[in-house]
Amino acid sequence: MKKISQVKEVATSGKLKIHRNLSYEEYFSTYSRDVDGLAILATYSFNAHAFNDFNRLMPFSKFFIAKKKKRAAIDFVRRFPLYVVYLVPELHTKACWFERSRKMLIGSENIYDGKSDFEELSCEFVVSESDAKEMVDLAFDIDTREYLRVKYDASDIAIYPSNCQGVVGKAFLPCHKEIEYWSRISSSDEKKDGIQHYIYCILEYKIKREICYLAFDRYYQFCGELSLNAFAHINNILNVRKQKFSFLESGVELKSSAPLKDYFTKFHPIAQQNKPIYAHYV
Repeated sequence: MKKISQVKEVATSGKLKIHRNLSYEEYFSTYSRDVDGLAILATYSFNAHAFNDFNRLMPFSKFFIAKKKKRAAIDFVRRFPLYVVYLVPELHTKACWFERSRKMLIGSENIYDGKSDFEELSCEFVVSESDAKEMVDLAFDIDTREYLRVKYDASDIAIYPSNCQGVVGKAFLPCHKEIEYWSRISSSDEKKDGIQHYIYCILEYKIKREICYLAFDRYYQFCGELSLNAFAHINNILNVRKQKFSFLESGVELKSSAPLKDYFTKFHPIAQQNKPIYAHYV
């Protein structure tokens, strides 16, 4: 199908910056949630371990990743479940947007290791407030995007051993090893003391004939979707208490005053349109 050509003239403020061989490791070294806000990135080349500062990005930052990099995208979501990842067939866009500072980076940059041998140029500019929405729509409003659902399996469930004070015997997921990431779950640059997280509650959803399970930590922060056998495994090895009351509304009913942790319901296709039928406390 032939693509429709689009063009947008935008007003910018300040000078246009031209970067040569700029890695995301370097670019995000100056990123601030307080100054730059939510990030949106699009790339056809993606490495889930490309740089160490992924966890600095504000929760619910969005990633548009070429579908051919699905395996790397899955690895990323398994580490950082509160980022929103979309797969896009034949994606070739290379762009980064900061919502609050309105900085746009466009060019040949990709999420790759700073030691790459590529020779690349990219340009950075600040978009005027009046043109910001149209600029974001032009860059990231992609009809073919597909939300990436990643399920943890029974083999992913681990139990804290006797030397882990305060969490002995608690079940945890691979994402809970990212202690630095969980210490930064807020809309600001403020960092809390790192603690060990674990599965505290599992919400059960019924969508037509499908049963789905979403896991949450002690602070009711979404930490991943569980497969049927992962849920069964937890029930087999731990004492699980089931109740009908659930703390979470659907995403379409989410109020503007809702806490940041509930914002995943605006994007996750299960939680967006549905309410849980049961809550299972572990």
